[in-house]
Amino acid sequence: MNRFVSQLAVSLLGIFLLLASFQGVTSASGQENGFLQGEASRSHDDGTVEPDSEHSHVSLTEKQKKRLAEIHRRLYEDHVKLIELYAEYGLITEQTKQKKLKRLEEHYKRKQQNDYLPCWHKKGEKPRGSDDSREEMTQKP
Repeated sequence: MNRFVSQLAVSLLGIFLLLASFQGVTSASGQENGFLQGEASRSHDDGTVEPDSEHSHVSLTEKQKKRLAEIHRRLYEDHVKLIELYAEYGLITEQTKQKKLKRLEEHYKRKQQNDYLPCWHKKGEKPRGSDDSREEMTQKP
């Protein structure tokens, strides 16, 4: 019986330490719910948090835009390579490959048009400066 109690105590202590260290990591990083704690945000009744719309009007310097452009270009090229490998290995069809590449290129162009700023809109809303091309893609023939 003493052995069982001591094992239980050690297990509970381990769980407590694990949870305490997890709390320390989130508070040390200053991040909660995906946003920095000092950042202006809105909380909703369902517990989700979204940044204020003021963040969507941030202007970047040319150096920042160039750095973001380079990272997004590399991501785009790597994603293209990945899709091509999927097709080469037979994981996706050629038709699926073409659809994915077309969608990826459109997304990359939209990112360029928005100066690589993230879109803060909710799902289902139109992003800044968007046309109806997204709606055309989602409509089934």
